Amino acid sequence: MRCYRCGQEHSGSSKFCVNCGAPLQAENITNPVQPRAEYRPDAFEQPQPQLQPQQQPAATVPDEKAAKPKKKKKKGLIAVISLLAVAILGGGGFFAYRMLNDDEEEESSSRSRRNRTERTRDEEETEADPTPTVVEIVETEPSASETQAEPDDGIADQTIMIYMIGTDLESENGLATSDLNEIANTTISSKTNIILQTGGCTNWQNNFCRDNTVQRFSYRDGTYTELADLGRISMADSMTLTDFISFASSEYPADDYVLILWDHGGGVPIGYGLDELFPTDVMYDYQIGQALDRSGVHFDSVIFDACNMCTLEVALALQNSADYMIGAESYVNGTGLAYTNWINMLEESPVATGDYREQVVADYMDFCQAQGMVSSMSSISLSHIGAVYDAYIDYITYLKSDIENGSYSDIIVARDACGDYMGTDSVDLITLANKYENDASTALINSIVNAVDYTESDYSYGHGITAYYPYSYCENYSDGRVTLTSLGYDQNVIDYYDEYVSVDLAYQYGVASASSYAGSWFRQDLVDYYNGSSQVTEAGEYHLDYLMGNYENGDFYYLECSDIPILSSKVHLYVLDESDNLYYFGSDEYYHFDSEGDLMPNIPDKWTYINDYVACYYIYDSYYDNDTGEWSQSAFIPVMINGVVCDLLAYYDQDNPSGMITGYVIESEMDAGNYYTYPLEDTDMIQLLWVNDSDEGYTPVYEAFPASEMILDYREIDLAANHTVVTFEIEDVYGNIYNSDYFEYQNGELVDIF
Repeated sequence: MRCYRCGQEHSGSSKFCVNCGAPLQAENITNPVQPRAEYRPDAFEQPQPQLQPQQQPAATVPDEKAAKPKKKKKKGLIAVISLLAVAILGGGGFFAYRMLNDDEEEESSSRSRRNRTERTRDEEETEADPTPTVVEIVETEPSASETQAEPDDGIADQTIMIYMIGTDLESENGLATSDLNEIANTTISSKTNIILQTGGCTNWQNNFCRDNTVQRFSYRDGTYTELADLGRISMADSMTLTDFISFASSEYPADDYVLILWDHGGGVPIGYGLDELFPTDVMYDYQIGQALDRSGVHFDSVIFDACNMCTLEVALALQNSADYMIGAESYVNGTGLAYTNWINMLEESPVATGDYREQVVADYMDFCQAQGMVSSMSSISLSHIGAVYDAYIDYITYLKSDIENGSYSDIIVARDACGDYMGTDSVDLITLANKYENDASTALINSIVNAVDYTESDYSYGHGITAYYPYSYCENYSDGRVTLTSLGYDQNVIDYYDEYVSVDLAYQYGVASASSYAGSWFRQDLVDYYNGSSQVTEAGEYHLDYLMGNYENGDFYYLECSDIPILSSKVHLYVLDESDNLYYFGSDEYYHFDSEGDLMPNIPDKWTYINDYVACYYIYDSYYDNDTGEWSQSAFIPVMINGVVCDLLAYYDQDNPSGMITGYVIESEMDAGNYYTYPLEDTDMIQLLWVNDSDEGYTPVYEAFPASEMILDYREIDLAANHTVVTFEIEDVYGNIYNSDYFEYQNGELVDIF
């Protein structure tokens, strides 16, 4: 196909010309070019806190610590109290990313954790009985190496290969078994082979997968037939994956092949695969590609039932071995993929038709929506990834020129405005191209629209595919750089990230110390350039001065910050009850500035409520698109659920301005760095927790209520009758934190500043 405007040649499935942006086959266009979005946080009203502190609280929850607000790590999530520090500074879907070259004990929990949980099957998902299937297992006599069952005669329409590393997802929550039961609710004929390899788990929760070993199975008619017991080998080793693919394709040949990779994931630099038996092993993105290349098998699609794997880097690794890639930009929720419907549809609509790909995405998203969870999933056409990569090189080349000419602060502001897939440094590419627009943005956006076969996302900033862009975890760039170099990335891209991270580390740790957090790639010359022009110093904490100003309606205090290149600003709210117990109600975004750009220290006029009671609220991410008006905000709300200290996950956007609860996490699991997002059940009993700053603990307040009666709201709050304290925090583009004094109000009147 040739563009009518500029003559550029394109494949038949392209939607836009990557050269000039002209539409191709306009009648089929379903994904318009995204408009440019500029970062303007004061352009909309963010969810911000009616309080009833006079009500007598219950006894303080023991063994929980709290502390006054403290400085956060540059560009990390702000930890306002120590009991939430792990939760807010945690990573991987919500899990902490640790250096991949830590010791073995650290390594066992360093990968991004897929947020999954035991689930109640949705009756609308499948016509099969929703109760877990009692699976019949037919065992063969396995040898120490491999015993093979006799394959079906002839060539099937499709062979589905499932590479299931059970790990703690299975041993602690039975999530692999749950998916095996979903598969066992399918009805397939000889047209379809389903071949599985299971392992990497110390505690399987079914009667046919054995602990501490690797097995192979075929599935048909409700029966998993064991084909081999391979013993104790690492499933996080790419050679093991190659061997499984070679076995399945040679013994169960088909016209088309689909590979499902099931486990933890995290994109760059985290990789895929955590094996409980070999906790230091991992498959990086490029190693997955190598495993598939070695097998010589070409797949219709590679599907990731793992977090954060729908990235440009993964797509580049797979482009020679598959036609499509299916995965999530974000973490994968507790539901995981929904297997029953799309496998059943293969009988009438085989893999060759391509219909199943959209069904995989839609089934997952429908199930998550039924559970009230925020999710994303995409199908990517790998035939278009080369064009995306070429456009990406051009785009990054402009950024390289800009940073070399002193535009670091503009780049950081744009990067910060792109939204956060927590625990990773992945960024949605269309959002990035919109937030930092240059002459290559349009071509990059159009190339991505061509590549995204089908996508659904609850994230305002989610458009189908991400790329690695170090930001919150720049100290770990050396790990990510290995993937970039192993994939043969263009030198301009690698040079840009070398420069960008070098300057970032200089602002974060100071010129003298920055290189100790880097590798041989550190660009001292560029750091010296920035140091010479702006005197780079280690990011620190500073006091935010207040002054009295004369305004049209009277004299008021203001916080002098008009000269600060502000990246974010927020308010912290405290309230004293009649017994002088000081409660810390959390933090929210705050954008009350005067015409000179100085902050007006007012009491918040809105806050989050649950069942008409004010809730503690800790913001951890926000996003705004100035052109489309799309926005979102995410926060933790501490509660007790069935007597266990947890954090509700609150999510607000333009379609849900009063917010929605998308599940919860258990704080003790977060403290351990290994946790999941659980859906609320109607019968779960919830009790609000307030943070008692006086004794540094949680205090349960009000009567517990069932989740079925929970109403989340964001509305006006009247603090005039309360003894209230507020303080303000600003972060600038260089990582410096500016904290104000505490403004004390009583009966709505300012009584003290301290």
